[in-house]
Amino acid sequence: MRFHDKLDQLRALQPDIAVIPECACPEVLLRRTDAFDVSDLAWEGVNPQKGLAVLSFGPWRLTVDSRHRITSGTTLPVRVSGPASFRLLGVWGLPRWGHRPRRPTPEPLLEGFDRLTDFVRRRPAIVAGDFNSTLITRTAAAPTLLARRLEEEGFVSAYHQSRALDAGDEAEPTFFRYRRLPGRHHVDQIFVDATFAARLLGVEVGFGPQWVLASDHAPVVAELRIDGGA
Repeated sequence: MRFHDKLDQLRALQPDIAVIPECACPEVLLRRTDAFDVSDLAWEGVNPQKGLAVLSFGPWRLTVDSRHRITSGTTLPVRVSGPASFRLLGVWGLPRWGHRPRRPTPEPLLEGFDRLTDFVRRRPAIVAGDFNSTLITRTAAAPTLLARRLEEEGFVSAYHQSRALDAGDEAEPTFFRYRRLPGRHHVDQIFVDATFAARLLGVEVGFGPQWVLASDHAPVVAELRIDGGA
């Protein structure tokens, strides 16, 4: 929320592409900041104050895929072009409960992923965003249906590959409920296909105390080698 107040912190990360859940629509952002210097922006949502956005910077451009369902609320399929071309599925694991009356019920993230399987099967591809509880079970003994579907389609967690960790063994939280430290939830993830997994240079997770004053989430940044460069 209040993404326009956090643009300087995002710029400091120097992203090429950013997935931002709980982001206001472009019209609201343009009203609230004079320095909204993104190259391109795709946005999905029924609440103009709180949707799912994908932003690009520099030479990168975004095109929303025709398979996008406007009222999904949880998925945003985007074709990325520029120094390289790939497909990006931005996600936000909204629960069905808690939505406001007279607004469309969010599409369950698993259903959205299944509906867009053909989109992410065209490689290279990335699935990234705030998964909330869709990848979490009460015990780490069994993966969720969505976690299994991602694995079946050949996606691996960039964070877990870079740290040589199994799901459930995360040492760096990305979500701090009520902005309280320490956090224990690792819900923001970047899943990459085999092409990008072989080009993964590293993953960084924002340090909790540095971020909780601005947000209850910390950023996850994956660096990938593209055409000989990063």
